[in-house]
Amino acid sequence: MSTGVGSVHMNQFRLDVTKAFSKRRAVEPIRREYLPGYHESRDGLKALGAQRHHYINLARAENRVAGLFNGERSTADEQQLGLLVVIQKIEQIVIDEAVRSGMSPADAVREVARRIDAFVSLITSSPAMGVSS
Repeated sequence: MSTGVGSVHMNQFRLDVTKAFSKRRAVEPIRREYLPGYHESRDGLKALGAQRHHYINLARAENRVAGLFNGERSTADEQQLGLLVVIQKIEQIVIDEAVRSGMSPADAVREVARRIDAFVSLITSSPAMGVSS
C-alpha cells in the first residue's frame, strides 16, 4: 500500500465524501417533515384568498428567522429545517384560526409574523424583524 501524498489526499477525499453523505442522510428525515408543513401552510393561505405578495412576505419572515436567503432552502441544514418545521406549525395554527374567523390574508400574515416573533423572543435575546403584508 502506498503511503505517499496521493494516498493521504485520497483518504481525506474518501473521508470528506463519507461525511457529506452522512450529513445529507441526517437532514433527510427533517426535510420529509418540512415539506408537508410547507404545503399545508401555503394551502391555508390559498383558502384565505392570498395573493402573490402574501406568500412572498410569509417566505421572507420564515427565511429571516431561519437565517436563510432567497433560494437557500434546498441547502438548509438540520437546525434551519427544524426551525422551519416549528414555524410552519405556528403558521398552521394561525391560518386555521384565520380561516375560521374570516380574517383577511394580510391580517393572517401579520398575525403569523407576530406569533413567530413571540416564539423567537422565547428562544433568543433579539426578536426577529416583523413582516409587512
